[in-house]
Order: sequence, then C-alpha cells, then structure tokens
Amino acid sequence: MSEWERHANHSLRSLGDALQRGQLDRAEYRARRRRILHAGSVHNAQTQPNAMQPSASVGTTPAASASPSWGRWLAVGLAVGLCLGLLAWWGVIR
Repeated sequence: MSEWERHANHSLRSLGDALQRGQLDRAEYRARRRRILHAGSVHNAQTQPNAMQPSASVGTTPAASASPSWGRWLAVGLAVGLCLGLLAWWGVIR
C-alpha cells in the first residue's frame, strides 16, 4: 500500500468517525468523501501511465448521487401497486 493510499484510508476513517459522532451531516460527509476519492483517481492517473482517466461525472451531479436511485423506487412502487391491485381484485371476486 502506497503512502497516499494509507493517507486516504486514514482520512476516510476519520471522516466516518466524525459522521458517527454527529460532527458532520450526511451531505457534508458525502461531499468530503467524494473529494478524497476523486483526489485518489487523479493521483492514480498521474502516477500510473496506463491508469484509466477519472470519470467526468465525478462530483458534477451531487443531487443525483445523494438521492436514492429513482428507477429502483419506481420498480418497488409498481410491484407494491400490482400486489395491492391483485389483492383488491381477489377480494372483490371472492
């Protein structure tokens, strides 16, 4: 493990501890974590000649990364609605 990786792990651990102690809210925790991880991808791209370049989407849409996946919630909602509809239909028929 490189010195930079040790430093990043220490930073992430400290950040997680601060979140657990209530010193940070979730949004601030996520923003700081994103910055640490983004710095790692930039660091790897600069130090390793064949490393992949960091994604252009990192940090560009904080609202999208902070909210749950809408597709998943839509699927859950449709499944629950279908079950309730079938139960209602079954209750009316019998």
